[in-house]
Amino acid sequence: TDRLMLTLWPGGDEVCEIAGCSESQGLSFGDLSTNYCNLRMLYCGSRQGCSPVKHDFTIAEQVAETSIGATTNPTDCLVLVGQSHGGEL
Repeated sequence: TDRLMLTLWPGGDEVCEIAGCSESQGLSFGDLSTNYCNLRMLYCGSRQGCSPVKHDFTIAEQVAETSIGATTNPTDCLVLVGQSHGGEL
């Protein structure tokens, strides 16, 4: 189980700033970007390979901080059927 917090606020002309936190309620060492992807999948757009439900956002990530052993690899978030995190199965 993970705990998520997401805050959005206007950042200028047609810009929305997002700050978030995803925290595992257990050990997350070597998490294959799980906590990062929990948040990223809420806002990623078609340019990142996502299938938006209603609005297609263009994103520019500024900062992604992790706890020890956690990662922030966007390619871990969209793993195609028939592939593992490292490539072909």
